[in-house]
Amino acid sequence: MGYLIESVVALSFQNAFDAIIRDIPKEVFYTVLLCHTYMSDEFSLEEINSTLLRLESEYNLLERQSDDVYYWERVRHSIHKKIIRKIQKVEKGPSKNEGSKRSRKIKRYTEESTKALKNLFRKNPYLADQSEIIFYGKGRRRQLNDGTWYDMHLDPIAEMLDETYTFIEPTGGPPQAPSKNRRFLTLPRFVGDVAQKLGYSYELPEEERDHLQKFESAVEDELGVSIDAISRVERELSNRKLRLPMLNKIVQRIDPKICFMTYGHSHHSTFIEACHTQDVTVVDVQYCAVHPNYWPYHYPGDRQRRVKPDYIFLWGEFWKEAADLPFDGDEIYITGFPYFENKLEEYSNTKKNEQIIFLSNPKSGHHLSKFAVELAETDVDKKIVYKLHGGEFDTWQSDYPELAEAANEKKVTVLDEVEGSLHKLLAESQIQIGVSTTALYEGLGFNLPTYILDVPHAYEMQRAIDGGFAELVDEAQTFSSKLDSAATAVPDSASLFKPESKKQLEETLSLLIENAAQR
Repeated sequence: MGYLIESVVALSFQNAFDAIIRDIPKEVFYTVLLCHTYMSDEFSLEEINSTLLRLESEYNLLERQSDDVYYWERVRHSIHKKIIRKIQKVEKGPSKNEGSKRSRKIKRYTEESTKALKNLFRKNPYLADQSEIIFYGKGRRRQLNDGTWYDMHLDPIAEMLDETYTFIEPTGGPPQAPSKNRRFLTLPRFVGDVAQKLGYSYELPEEERDHLQKFESAVEDELGVSIDAISRVERELSNRKLRLPMLNKIVQRIDPKICFMTYGHSHHSTFIEACHTQDVTVVDVQYCAVHPNYWPYHYPGDRQRRVKPDYIFLWGEFWKEAADLPFDGDEIYITGFPYFENKLEEYSNTKKNEQIIFLSNPKSGHHLSKFAVELAETDVDKKIVYKLHGGEFDTWQSDYPELAEAANEKKVTVLDEVEGSLHKLLAESQIQIGVSTTALYEGLGFNLPTYILDVPHAYEMQRAIDGGFAELVDEAQTFSSKLDSAATAVPDSASLFKPESKKQLEETLSLLIENAAQR
């Protein structure tokens, strides 16, 4: 009798459930089901990377070609980032500020159009004089006290040279810069964008589309997110086809012997191609922390990168093993980081304040901001300074409401503009905490005891943790109680940033420029 009652109840429940879902659109039902699945069973970054590397090998993606172009190495970084963000969005819920993103995109396109027209006559690389050296930077500059905007990775090299040089940047940057002879690529970029908006597109062969569709299905089956790798590849190959002839003309006109660049990967590979076509030596200059979750510089096993710089400059020995770099030993030079070394000297006598500095970024700010607020609620006797990343300035008050409230109550000092020098803040602080950012390594250079909040992106700092440079923390009260006994010294940072960087760099530059001149 009991079994009969249970069966009737079960059947009634099933009928009721069927009636409920019958009127729900199928895609909505499966989206809700997918969100529940991945919210309750999160993937770690290590698991995501392991799965994607396995699928990359299974589908032999780095060996796939279209029109003799190995296309996967140009998009693997952006697709890898996209997959991780999608998984994190499923875990966190719907994304915010979509309207703001659209308005920024429209504003950027309008600005690019204006700059392209200006650069027909001013800063036009097609009108540049010949130079012995090209610098290719992304245009990210840091404002100095005198108001000029400095490329902290490439300008120190330019300042050491007697040779003539031309600075190439993707778009028009701030006018007040010490770099001489700057030229911008807004024109070729704009022409490519307009051509695509007018209908030009690259279409992959059917065989390659089918192959990538199988990869897309495997990603969805194993990680629960859908991606459009085909469109990403076709867009990249379209950009390459439109822009490579124009970049070839620029390199031909300038006729350099050597190119120093940052961001020497992904879609910037087309500029590397243009240089190599003209037999120009290309040197990649380290510009950020390297780790296994940063795929432009992570090629484990027998993976090869076909289009790449000839050499790479690294800050210190630590970075040679920080990821599986796509460079052989004789292609790697340890040169130090002159800009940072100058900052160490500049703030060497700075007085310490009773303060803890939190170093945030968009990837982990949600977790780190809450931890800062929780720490402020303890009996901590140090000032809590929360340094936002530039990508958080506009939205932090809505993205991190608890932090905004704590700031209003004067429990946490939030720096939401470029307020003072990062290095001055590091020099003034006693302890630093973050999740994963290059600034944490710079803090180690200032001998700051370093703590990493144990959340997903802490995986990117694992080698620093294993090397004794940093310690994991996961609970505010426990962290507060250990602050007074925090280590007063950290391991020697010479492996992170090789000392006497100016001397190291000068010697290396002399060798490479001489070799390039003989090619």
